[in-house]
Amino acid sequence: MSRFSREMGYSTPQNINFQQPHYVSERGNKPTATELEVPLNRRQRRAAKLMSRAAVGELTHVSTPESESTHETRLGNPDLPIADRRHEIVDTIRNNQVSIIVSETGSGKSTQVVQYVLDDLGRDVTLTQPRRLATRNIAQRVQEEITTVQPDMAGVIAQHTAEIDTRTDATRATVCTDGLRYVKQLHDDGTLVDEVLIIDEVHEWNTNIEMLVGWTRELIKEHPQMRVVLMSATVDAAEISNFYADVTETVPPIIEVEGRTFAVNKLEKAESTVAEELVSEDLLGKNVLCFLPGKGEIKDAMAAVRRTLRLRGMKDESMPMLVPLHSKLSEREQDKAFRSYPNGKIVFSTNVAQTSLTIPDIDVVVDSGLDRQKQIDDEGSESLPLIPTSQDDCDQRAGRAGRVKEGLYILTRLGKGSKFESYISRTKHAEPEIRRTDVDKNVLRFAAIGLDLEDIKIPHPISIEVIRRSKRALNILGALDENGKITALGRRMEAMSIHPMYARMIVESEQYSPATQAQVVALAAASDIGGLKYYAPDSKKRWKDLSEEEDSDLLAQLEIFIAAKHMTPRQRQEHDLDVKNVQRAIEQYEKTMRRMSIDPNTLSNPNAKERENLKRCIYAGMIDHIYEHIGNAEYMRINGQVKTPREISNRSVVRGRPGLLAGTPYRVEYFKGGDIEEKHIIENVTKITSPEILAEIALHLCSWDTESRTLRGGQLKDVQSLHFRGVSMGVTHEVPAQSDAEALQFMVNHIMEHPGSALRDLYAIESRIKELRKLSSHAPKSIHGTIRQIVEDAVAASNLDETYADQLIRERGISIRDYISEEAENAIEASSPRKVTRYDRDFTISYESGKPLVKRFDLNEASALPGEVVLQDGRVVEFVGDHGRRYKVMDLRAGKHMK
Repeated sequence: MSRFSREMGYSTPQNINFQQPHYVSERGNKPTATELEVPLNRRQRRAAKLMSRAAVGELTHVSTPESESTHETRLGNPDLPIADRRHEIVDTIRNNQVSIIVSETGSGKSTQVVQYVLDDLGRDVTLTQPRRLATRNIAQRVQEEITTVQPDMAGVIAQHTAEIDTRTDATRATVCTDGLRYVKQLHDDGTLVDEVLIIDEVHEWNTNIEMLVGWTRELIKEHPQMRVVLMSATVDAAEISNFYADVTETVPPIIEVEGRTFAVNKLEKAESTVAEELVSEDLLGKNVLCFLPGKGEIKDAMAAVRRTLRLRGMKDESMPMLVPLHSKLSEREQDKAFRSYPNGKIVFSTNVAQTSLTIPDIDVVVDSGLDRQKQIDDEGSESLPLIPTSQDDCDQRAGRAGRVKEGLYILTRLGKGSKFESYISRTKHAEPEIRRTDVDKNVLRFAAIGLDLEDIKIPHPISIEVIRRSKRALNILGALDENGKITALGRRMEAMSIHPMYARMIVESEQYSPATQAQVVALAAASDIGGLKYYAPDSKKRWKDLSEEEDSDLLAQLEIFIAAKHMTPRQRQEHDLDVKNVQRAIEQYEKTMRRMSIDPNTLSNPNAKERENLKRCIYAGMIDHIYEHIGNAEYMRINGQVKTPREISNRSVVRGRPGLLAGTPYRVEYFKGGDIEEKHIIENVTKITSPEILAEIALHLCSWDTESRTLRGGQLKDVQSLHFRGVSMGVTHEVPAQSDAEALQFMVNHIMEHPGSALRDLYAIESRIKELRKLSSHAPKSIHGTIRQIVEDAVAASNLDETYADQLIRERGISIRDYISEEAENAIEASSPRKVTRYDRDFTISYESGKPLVKRFDLNEASALPGEVVLQDGRVVEFVGDHGRRYKVMDLRAGKHMK
């Protein structure tokens, strides 16, 4: 008999006399005198029970222990409450595409229905579970029961999780995590529809269950032979039945299995606390399961209980065994919760023990009534706030007692500062996970098979805006096009089976060497599972010895991953690493490397060049989460929509206040003065020292906008400023200007304002013509327009080259004789004297548009002249008075200048 069987209570208690035949029933109650007479062999016990039932007319046919008939070797445990409904369950599954079983915790549904399908229907079966621990636990229990009845069926049932796969050619039944089944079902080639799929613990409604249920609804339309069984102790069965009803041949029937092996008395203690209940005299020496929100609360509660008991004078050897239980523990550490201890035990557990996982000897459940629930806001900011559990959750937790004897359930407070929430004040059902987490991965998965998640019906519909928000995020990553269709890059990302952010990093790395690809896969795997560092109040953070990184948390993760990969679990623990996460990261790394056909041993620490390439890959994956420094210690995400100031996490290796960084948003809740406050931070930070890289890896989000133009070395350049999602990055560069109308005009204006030697010669001609034009109206008109046209022609022909344009102007060979002859020029000069003498007076003459003028002359004196002042060519000279008014002598005589 295996160790697991002994720990599950299938072995005899220590106080039974081993000299006589004995056993303990699966309910765990003490054996009766009659039971003590029953042989130890389980097959013989089973046959004896059937004979007993036949004697009172319960059976029409009974096989003896020696018989080889089907009845003798029938799978399943007839002692469990669900056994009474076996035939009904089998017939229902046989005759209906979808069946729903609602059965109290402890009734045996998780371990028995799979055996009924194998035994009575003869079909292969897959049973899904929400957690790895439950998957392992149930697979072992079912295999134990099967091989006890039929030893030759060893290996018929297997477990399949991300970390272990025991399937062989002999496997007929598989217990797997719902996430693995969902992905497998989505890409099935048609073979899985012939199995019976049992989805257990449906009430949890995690995202994988939600999507698996939704997808099976689609498959049932095309595959009438498909059989789906949904099971839970607390699910809304009518809701599920209605969900499938319009696609199934018959309305999905609901089988309700009432009763449990033993009753559980439920109490509420509003004034008490978890710690106070655990040290009460009533519970000491009993086997207690205590539900707490997380690892930190488990550690605090264990310390408080141990401290209190010691203050009472209790020696360590007299204390109950204090056992933690959560997903981060190793399998060996988790197994401690299933063992028996002389002074009883207190198992301090997160919600991993809430469903499917059976610790059979639990007498009492003490519940803090709280859980940490992953949530995400409109910015994509994750958090794990403390929330009151639902009534369904309380019922599930209460059901962990009463497995082997009458049980007790106590609902109380976490601590003195915690508010008590009565059972009646709680919501009936917990908020489904899919409504409080991002659906990026699921949108991409459905796009990969040509479907739109908006068109897939699921039990708890997601708002269209949430789906479209995910589509926008995937479009920014380049995984979807503007129409929501998957791109070639998106197909590569979907194949990675990792969050799209990290999948994008891996795809970006494919342009580099295998060494760089391995490094990106490693840091992505480490980050996707939540990081490798273990944080606790008393953690010494010895992982700091494994990395000297100061620019990037993800590069620090890489260094730690490389170091941890070659450590033993004990060494990892000694460096304050999360042992479970390290193992999961290694599994993810190796799986992805195999998928990319690269040797996992390629991994090594990056050199300087590889570091820069790694950063480019990080930016590519986090391109939707770029933050700029806005002052003090605060940063703002660059996307033009959300305006939440954030600070770099105090867990980050990045110090100082870089102007630009990539990272993921997170919301932390903490107690301050008895109140819950929140802090917005950035995790997984990587500095961005060269913003130009953003334009190289995400051109669709960047623009180089021309701010000004300049001439550099005679060439016209555009001075461009980099804008990322509309925000200036403070970076400029110069590029050759495009030869458009605006650039041509800029060049023409510049050359005319800063003329070369040839253009200066033209300006000299223009100046001479202007002088002649002042002297005489017979002179040529202004040639400024002509000169501009000459410059424009030269600029257009020069390809915006200043020096060449001036050369082209000189090659025109333009002189003043192109506009006026020498004779005409001399004639104008001769007829336009600068000084004349009339009436014995000297007059200085200036000219404007051919009109002779005398300026700065006393007008009264001019009015006394005997006649007009006339030039030889007959032009009358005018005198200029105040405000530029002009007067002939006759006007002055008339006194017009005095009006």
